[in-house]
Amino acid sequence: AYQLAVAQRKIEALQAEVDASRARKRKKVRISPNSKFADIEAIRRAQIEAGELENSTDESSESENPSDSESCIVVAS
Repeated sequence: AYQLAVAQRKIEALQAEVDASRARKRKKVRISPNSKFADIEAIRRAQIEAGELENSTDESSESENPSDSESCIVVAS
């Protein structure tokens, strides 16, 4: 009985590993015809549409977008 329980746990662990390593859905990133490369926002949008990421814009928008006072660079001369 003990060996059966150990074997079932190992099977569950291996199944979880297989599920995690499977290929994820991919979604083409739409870019503007006037730009050469995709920007971060377009990449995030495509990842959310593909179901790879959760929509957490309210949490990360404050930390990624600095305020006007933080966006200036002071260079000592």
